Amino acid sequence: MVLDEMPGIQYKLLFAMSRWGGLRIGSEVRQMVWSDVDWARKRMTIHAPKTKRYAGHAEREIPIFPEIAELLSLRFQEAEEGEEMILPVLRGITDTALRNTLMRTIRRVGLEVWARPWHNMRMTRQVELEKEGNPSFVVCKWLGNNEATAIKHYLRVVPDEFYERAIDPEGKAAQNPAQYLHESPRTGSQTDKPTNAKTPVLQGLAGECDIVHKCLVVREGLEPPTKGL
Repeated sequence: MVLDEMPGIQYKLLFAMSRWGGLRIGSEVRQMVWSDVDWARKRMTIHAPKTKRYAGHAEREIPIFPEIAELLSLRFQEAEEGEEMILPVLRGITDTALRNTLMRTIRRVGLEVWARPWHNMRMTRQVELEKEGNPSFVVCKWLGNNEATAIKHYLRVVPDEFYERAIDPEGKAAQNPAQYLHESPRTGSQTDKPTNAKTPVLQGLAGECDIVHKCLVVREGLEPPTKGL
């Protein structure tokens, strides 16, 4: 939804680089140049002004994730010959203006603006990549942080599916909900809770929203000041 409403290929790619590339907006996206794209290996070098003062952290390499690949290719096709910057539209545009563009787009599609949208999409990507089974050190390498920072500031929310897996490890509820409920042991009477009681929502988690292909977006996050790596 939001991705589709972003104005033009460059802004769509900007969104994708935040949401699926985990890039810092706007310091890292302003550094993106075509010479850093390795089409053959499907990788891309990201320059990181925030961490360049630390040895070995001036740049990092990320996969060209499938969600990014098509938009990056479309942007390449429309780029003028000899154009160096991938997102020249960012020239002269402040980070505040970029955030305002995103917030207007979110409102235009009828969604509530979540806190610190760019930072929280980066935080969401960290959670997703960890959930997919990638080792923490690999995910941190791709996003340009370390495991201590990730645990403290990014991996604070436990997605609902982990709770569901813990109470129903064999997936019986999904296969046959009626039978699962019948077989599940009861620890109290049916009168303990009203039948129409609502399950509390985990604070800080937007859940299965339809912002971009039902992506998971954390409502509160923090891009912490970098004191060390």
